[in-house]
Amino acid sequence: MRSLRLFLGTVLLTTGFVGQANALPILRLVTSGGSDVTVNDTDGDGVVGYTGALAGWTLSTSTGLSKPLVGAAQAPFLDLLSGNFSSAGGPATISIWLTDTDFGPSSEGAIIAAVGGTTANLGGGTWANVSYKAYADATNTAFGTGTLLASIDTATGPFFGGAASTLWGSVGQYSLTLLVTITHSAQAYTSLDAQLTVPEPSTLLLLGAGLLAVGGVARRRIAALA
Repeated sequence: MRSLRLFLGTVLLTTGFVGQANALPILRLVTSGGSDVTVNDTDGDGVVGYTGALAGWTLSTSTGLSKPLVGAAQAPFLDLLSGNFSSAGGPATISIWLTDTDFGPSSEGAIIAAVGGTTANLGGGTWANVSYKAYADATNTAFGTGTLLASIDTATGPFFGGAASTLWGSVGQYSLTLLVTITHSAQAYTSLDAQLTVPEPSTLLLLGAGLLAVGGVARRRIAALA
């Protein structure tokens, strides 16, 4: 599904059917070890990413997608894909922010936040804790946290996931922000996909079916490991 969206977005961009957005996604990564990195979408394609080492993390790779590649001002879609490998030697936390502005105005409707992924515990500690929060901000400020739309927490492994839905609408333009916080008690690897979207009814059905399928695969793999 994501591959189809990326392909269609690329075609629309190259053929001129999608105009340049007034605002572009911004990615920020902050670690408990003291790293604080902000990356802007300098080429305006709706894709922003970071790959490299951070304090307490041997490797962090994150990619954020937004308009004009996926979604639009009237049909928000934020997508964060991230893989993070913590260093040996103790607990480590990384907070990954993805934000974009100039959405709406929008009449009140359902907005869905979802997160899922896997974690591999390599250092003998507990499984990773993954916390996901989604915000809307009527002041249209990047990284604005005016209204908490969803809060999802998981502390199980090797597979995790969750989704939440709430109503949101704004008479003016607004910003949307995702915040994923990963905490490793020891050396570990966590990969995830976090989304925030205002889906069409058909997308809602696909999302439900996809979550059921992921749950079934996870249960079979856990049973095989038992």
